[in-house]
Amino acid sequence: MISLVGNESDMSLLTFPNSGNTYYFRSRIPIDLIEHFGGLTEFRVSLKCAIKSRALRTTKILDNTVSKLYEKIREGMKSLDIDDIKEILRIEIRKQILFTHHIFEGTNRWSETGVEKSLESVKLKESNLKETLDSTLKTYQNEVDSKLEGILKSLDIEVDRDSINFKKLRNKFIDLYVLRYDWVKELLNESGKTDEDFRLNAQQKLGLVLFPELTNGTDKKNAFARNTHLQPVIENYAPEPIEPYLVQQVGLLSSNIKTFIDRKKIEGKIIKEVESDRVILEEFVEIVGDFDFSRVTKKEVSYYIDVQTKLPPNRKKSPKYRDLTIKEVMELNLNQKETQTPQNINKKLSKLSVLGNWGVRQGLLLNNPFSGMKFSVKKQPNKREPFTKEELRKILKPET
Repeated sequence: MISLVGNESDMSLLTFPNSGNTYYFRSRIPIDLIEHFGGLTEFRVSLKCAIKSRALRTTKILDNTVSKLYEKIREGMKSLDIDDIKEILRIEIRKQILFTHHIFEGTNRWSETGVEKSLESVKLKESNLKETLDSTLKTYQNEVDSKLEGILKSLDIEVDRDSINFKKLRNKFIDLYVLRYDWVKELLNESGKTDEDFRLNAQQKLGLVLFPELTNGTDKKNAFARNTHLQPVIENYAPEPIEPYLVQQVGLLSSNIKTFIDRKKIEGKIIKEVESDRVILEEFVEIVGDFDFSRVTKKEVSYYIDVQTKLPPNRKKSPKYRDLTIKEVMELNLNQKETQTPQNINKKLSKLSVLGNWGVRQGLLLNNPFSGMKFSVKKQPNKREPFTKEELRKILKPET
């Protein structure tokens, strides 16, 4: 949990310009609390002490205090209950309905072969999923468990894979993954089913009252009418596709970033940190464009990373670059020494990943497109470059 960092041979040497040598207390954040700390894996505190025996006593006290804080945070994480299960399932149902519309809108419905190809593709995916559940159920369950862990941690809910409620939630997720293929086929076959029908279908399949507004007498009557009565034909009527309405509900990247930042301020986050995050998020929009938040994929994130590798650090603060557009800076063809390090880009991706997790929790994204996109780099110690001859000349013989 703790480490002393100083100038002993059996310890790592940590030096900072003009700071002198000192011991540091380091606490590695427990894996189950990393999400709670916004992705931070450890923190260090300078003890401002170069005496080993005194530093050891101080670190033991600090370690005890920090361990108690971690336990208090865990105690504040509630257990998964039926209300949590219902809320998570409501969001997941919305995401799976969104998934069906993405496939529907990506189908060439004006060609018989286009619809047939989509139906064949859906049936193949459905068959593959059922085969996986039949042959490698345990492996698939572990994959779903990992996804659920991320969701629960983001909601500050304790993760207990062996609990009955966790297993129930996992199985209901699998039920939804199977059920969504039926919904896609309904849309492609133009059955007339609506999102309300799909929600009601999911509620019946899962055996939970998730949408009480759909189960009263009036809605049942309307649902029956939709399935049994002929609809009036309106001449020259061209119905709007479903997808544009989904886009309006989700909103542009910029508007969702504004909401995300506003929520951070309401939560009482440090203003300086929030503003720093805002700059990074707005730069992402500047690079990939301002489009619907739900359309962000790893393709856009990969493009963003490619652009970042060609940009200098602190671009907007540097007098040399701050008045230039990103395109103009890229045209300068900066060498590797002038551009950002992979570590710096990873820091930006961490901030963007927090936005992605928030989007998933809000039901705006199917998954976090920023997850798993960081550079795989080893932490390198900071090395001080020696003075050049020109710099030494200026220092030793300053012009007056």
